[in-house]
Amino acid sequence: MCGFTSIIPHSESDKFQCSILIKKGWESPVFVCVFKMIRIVLIALGILVVLAAGFFVYQKVLSPSEPSAPTLYRGTITIGYTPWPGYIAFFVARDKGYFADEGLDVELKSYLSLEQSSQDYQKGLIQGITNLGLDAIHEAQVGLDHKIVLLIDYSNGSDGIIAQPGIKDIAGIKGKKVAYEFGTLEEFFLRYALQASGLLLSDIEPVNRNPEEAAKALIKKEVDAAVTYEPFMTSALYAASGNKI
Repeated sequence: MCGFTSIIPHSESDKFQCSILIKKGWESPVFVCVFKMIRIVLIALGILVVLAAGFFVYQKVLSPSEPSAPTLYRGTITIGYTPWPGYIAFFVARDKGYFADEGLDVELKSYLSLEQSSQDYQKGLIQGITNLGLDAIHEAQVGLDHKIVLLIDYSNGSDGIIAQPGIKDIAGIKGKKVAYEFGTLEEFFLRYALQASGLLLSDIEPVNRNPEEAAKALIKKEVDAAVTYEPFMTSALYAASGNKI
């Protein structure tokens, strides 16, 4: 315990003596010890404040949040699909009870048109869709918040442009009627093929048909060429005695 004496100076000599006492007091071991302790306490408090602030920032900003436990969708999950050999896995999963084993109620809904299935998907009328990569990107660009959850297959020659017997290549469809589904992968595919042959979409007469209808239109000779895919392409080629260009 430290004691202190108060001195009230009344004259110049008193003031001088007082300053001497104060100076000696500051230099005394007791004062040196006290101020060292105060300095150590202040430094320790500063370190604690910095550590506490750092911990708060880590917890609120930098610390990874705990992932929420996944929950199952309790209603019926309707997945829209269009005719395509690669989608057979969905029917196997349904018929073998794989969806049910996971506690899921899955319904597969058939669409003939990629455009119609995409419209229903964007409107929320179905919960999932067997989609094309290009269409999934397009749907995201127009504002749909969704994600690709499964890569199903690659098309290795199952998409194609087929034409009447007299047409041997892409250059041969210039000025001709070509059936394809507007705004889908078929249009992208056709535009790419035309550009590679020095042509534009304006160089042909477009006819809006989904892949199945496009193949039928070729068989009936309603169009000169069609953009389609399996299982419609091969049967149309044989029926029309046409060419895959």
